[in-house]
Amino acid sequence: MSAYLLRAMLQRAPLLLVILVGIIFALARWKRHPKISFCAAVGLVIYLFKHIVLAQLSYSIPGVMKSWNLSYAAANNMYTALYVVGDLAFAAVVIILVITAFAQRTPIATQDSPYRP
Repeated sequence: MSAYLLRAMLQRAPLLLVILVGIIFALARWKRHPKISFCAAVGLVIYLFKHIVLAQLSYSIPGVMKSWNLSYAAANNMYTALYVVGDLAFAAVVIILVITAFAQRTPIATQDSPYRP
């Protein structure tokens, strides 16, 4: 299993590297923007956790299929459910990161704008 998990992580190495750099960047800017950095770090940690857990679960489905005497259709349903959960987790990450991108912004003051600082 560790070889499969390592291979799965190596296939996603560029993405995982970007996630890790993003987490480090969020932690480095924590003192300047604690709420934004927290949201960004949480979103990226969830994304990293999702990749690791989904790789492990997709590896374990054939073993579960054999031990529970499931049909291929049932295993296919398990894979489908796993991918739906993965997509929901990705949607949550995107929502968190979009909220992070637009949080605590001050409007630009224009001549006609009532939002002058």
